Amino acid sequence: MLTKVCGLTQEKNIKDVLALGINYFGLIHYNKSPRHVTIEEINAVTTKDNNRKRAVVVSVNQNLKFFIKLAELGIYNFQLHGQESKAFIKEIKETIKGCNIFKALHLGELNNIDEISVEIQKYQEHADFILLDSGNSNKLGGTGEKFNWKMLSTLETSANLILSGGLQPEDYSLVSKCFDACQNLAGIDLNSGFETSPGKKDINKLSNFLDNLR
Repeated sequence: MLTKVCGLTQEKNIKDVLALGINYFGLIHYNKSPRHVTIEEINAVTTKDNNRKRAVVVSVNQNLKFFIKLAELGIYNFQLHGQESKAFIKEIKETIKGCNIFKALHLGELNNIDEISVEIQKYQEHADFILLDSGNSNKLGGTGEKFNWKMLSTLETSANLILSGGLQPEDYSLVSKCFDACQNLAGIDLNSGFETSPGKKDINKLSNFLDNLR
């Protein structure tokens, strides 16, 4: 199971989170987020312990030059949280060889399983992971709310799916059931439910959750 912890802002906290054995950590570059970090801050907190290979930069409707700049810093994992088109994702993949794309879908704007399937199908050719989140165009994440996880049992797709949106420390049993119900569920994305304050993760909550889930 792939594990990503998102919305980190502090170097020491990142180091402690990585010590838990997670696959990726997320840095949010979006000035409307309380967890926003600048490019300069991204550069500063990813310079030690060779952790850039596990850094995922989250952005909203950025241009190609932005991703080229990240690649120049040695960061090749990009999470797209806006209205980026599949053609643009293809352009990123063709320009920046070896990069990984996490494309977020805002399930708060989709009404049923058919609409969700259509959106997944649209992006899965070029996105490495499809992140299922509970946001919408007005609030692109960090809502602390879950979408209807029960729908995962009826979702037919070959895409690599990441469960996100509103996960809490007490949800490990529900998460396990989701993985049993959906064979293409590849991982989880943890954020606001595991914080002491915006951008600072509670290591004990994360550790206990991961131990129970594993």
